[in-house]
Amino acid sequence: MSENYGTKCGRFCIIVDFDSTMTTYEGFPYFDAPLRPHCKEVLNRLAQHACIIIWTCRDGELGKQTAEWIRKQGVVFMHFNENCKAKEAQYGYARKLGGNIYIDDKGLFTPEDINWLEIERLCMDRIN
Repeated sequence: MSENYGTKCGRFCIIVDFDSTMTTYEGFPYFDAPLRPHCKEVLNRLAQHACIIIWTCRDGELGKQTAEWIRKQGVVFMHFNENCKAKEAQYGYARKLGGNIYIDDKGLFTPEDINWLEIERLCMDRIN
């Protein structure tokens, strides 16, 4: 489920988890959890500098519904649960998504700590 957003793919890639990272709480398998404050605006600004890939355990029909829900929220992303095609062409197929930054509530930030404005600052420091 990729989108064509031009030259950003294949360069700097930011991998973003969905449940409890983009949203305010674990809504799986439903869509009743709103986006976190500033999530949409930050991801859309980051998409001007990097390839945004949404990475979630949601797949199949639920994955398609999730990708559509994210689009309806106005969030720009290039790929959903798949590697950037430019990176695949360069390195070959890999099951693990190849990224420069991984944003996940199970990583550096706990669900209580996720602050999208701080994430933007940290990402832009790495991009620049």
